[in-house]
Amino acid sequence: MKLKSLAVQSIVMFMLSSLVKAGSIWPDIASSVHSMTLTASSDHHNIYIVGKDGANKYCLTCYLNGWNVDSDDFDYSGDFECRLVALYGHDSFSTLFADIPHPTRDWQGRGRFLVEELDPSNPLSKVPEYGSVRTYHLRMMALRISVKSLNRSGSMKNPRGLDAISRLVADVEVAPDPNALSSHAEKPKEACPAPCEH
Repeated sequence: MKLKSLAVQSIVMFMLSSLVKAGSIWPDIASSVHSMTLTASSDHHNIYIVGKDGANKYCLTCYLNGWNVDSDDFDYSGDFECRLVALYGHDSFSTLFADIPHPTRDWQGRGRFLVEELDPSNPLSKVPEYGSVRTYHLRMMALRISVKSLNRSGSMKNPRGLDAISRLVADVEVAPDPNALSSHAEKPKEACPAPCEH
């Protein structure tokens, strides 16, 4: 029975790989590098990911102190949170950063960053793929978010009672990745450290 299941999986992956290589599933993405600075007064930033044809294919929206954001279509809850959506077709995911097949909450993915995972004085910030640098592989692209610096406010607290982020600088790199065949973010090989909320 396991052999039959493995054979079916292999056939499906081969067919998917053939379709992707033929360019019939996801658009070819152009490489790009972006930078964003978020503050309490400028709390969000949109980055459009462009295809090789020059058209916008995806929108990456990032919010600082997302738990303070009122949105009708997405529940931002991170101290820094990014959402990726396709600008073509229709997806069943509220964000393409969801790395489980059927998320029940918007925050179930590595697009939500908690201040503990970003503060350079905390060892969690150095954990590969769950700290301040995260790479998402999906739809024939690799997208990396690198938080470069942050300042914390002594006057504003997050819902967990910690000093909120008052300023954050991050870089975003996008590159084609022909081996990224998942429709949503692939789960990283690295294990999520306990306590893990991703």
